[in-house]
Amino acid sequence: MPGNHPDPLAELLAAGAATVERPHLGAGYRGYDTPRPKGGTVDLRIVMHWRHSGKITVDGLGRLAFPVLPDRPGLYRFTWVDSICGHRTFVGETGNLWRRLIAYRHPGPASVSDQYVSDLLLSHLNAGGTADVAIAMYGALHVSGTERELDLASAASRELAAGAALMQCAVAGDTDVVS
Repeated sequence: MPGNHPDPLAELLAAGAATVERPHLGAGYRGYDTPRPKGGTVDLRIVMHWRHSGKITVDGLGRLAFPVLPDRPGLYRFTWVDSICGHRTFVGETGNLWRRLIAYRHPGPASVSDQYVSDLLLSHLNAGGTADVAIAMYGALHVSGTERELDLASAASRELAAGAALMQCAVAGDTDVVS
């Protein structure tokens, strides 16, 4: 074995779990068996600003056409007013805004949600309605009163921000959330 390192799993199985010493993993490491404080508070706030990016239209081939968006991570929001449902909102997140919107223009047969949103928008636009797209590429995360950048390159951060945006829509109660 290169470096002659023992196999920790083999050592654990041979010695029995109670007799194996844990390796020193450095300052700040808290193993799963370390007692943790009970209770606690989650104090988290997300701030981001939507930037209107343009109208969603239908091109001459009957497909969705979007404004040019950057090739970077972020959140996107489609909004439109439907005569039956009223104000409608769809919020999504992606590692590449431009590429993600192309998926709504050309939804594949396995992309059920892409096809659903594409069909909703096409029906609305073909009936004479209008739809807008807005994006958010930057944000701040406030944790226990300390502000830090919301890293939208991280899928977990984007999902958290999209969840917050959807929750804001749900709490406001003035839009039908499609997401």
